[in-house]
Amino acid sequence: MSILMHNLEDILKEKDYHSEQISKQVRMCALGLVIATWGFLIGDWGEGLSKELTFKTNLVRVGIVALLAMFCDFLQYLFGYLNNKALLNDMAKKSKEQTEYNYGDWRYILQNSFFKIKIALLVFAFFYLLIVVIPLL
Repeated sequence: MSILMHNLEDILKEKDYHSEQISKQVRMCALGLVIATWGFLIGDWGEGLSKELTFKTNLVRVGIVALLAMFCDFLQYLFGYLNNKALLNDMAKKSKEQTEYNYGDWRYILQNSFFKIKIALLVFAFFYLLIVVIPLL
């Protein structure tokens, strides 16, 4: 069995690639959930169900959670931008070409937190939609 060795630069590139792919999928899935929710809300489900408040309320909740996931995606990138800007300002102030990455900085912590939150919200919204819709099938 052959084991390939990876250097830090390769691992960071792969991490960035996976992070970007996850973010793209979160956006696509969240948008899909919003569209599906809207479709269920305006669809004809028969006389009794179309007027059932609980059903519509749950669908609206799914849509709101999906929108929150998309907003968390925005916040993740906002705090990533702010973190990079702070690092660049620090480098310019100290006339350095390199700097240490501060994993304890509040901007980095928020960036990382919103990455995790958006994934959790998307998973929650998906399963919530299944719980709401499956009994109708």
